[in-house]
Amino acid sequence: MHLAAEGAAVVVNYSSSKKEADAVVAQIAAQGGKAVAVQASLAKEADIRRLFAEAESAMGPADILVNNAGVYEFRPLEEVSAEHFHKMFDLNVLGLILATQEAARRFGPAGGCIINVSSVAATSARRRPPYTAPPRPPSTP
Repeated sequence: MHLAAEGAAVVVNYSSSKKEADAVVAQIAAQGGKAVAVQASLAKEADIRRLFAEAESAMGPADILVNNAGVYEFRPLEEVSAEHFHKMFDLNVLGLILATQEAARRFGPAGGCIINVSSVAATSARRRPPYTAPPRPPSTP
């Protein structure tokens, strides 16, 4: 909302929450801003390219990228599957890298600005790591 208030045209990306994305767009428009919602999974390279193409078509060339997508699902180590790992890694790490690469390719000669946002989960690892094993029973002499 702050970027829109400063005059930025905003593309609201959503994976599955169209209603919420449309509400953000409506809020920006109600305050005199320009915004559009675009569905894309940031865990999929083709979706990222489509997102940027649709954004550029609707708003012109990008000069700001805000990486704010992420998921965090705590599970004990024995419950972590390859699917669970890739769901988090592909969005939280790979998606950020691919979106940043696409933005850098599309920024004009003046360059652009990339803002990476993390969650409180990024700072709470000491209290609750994402992958844990059950404690070992005490060894007997």
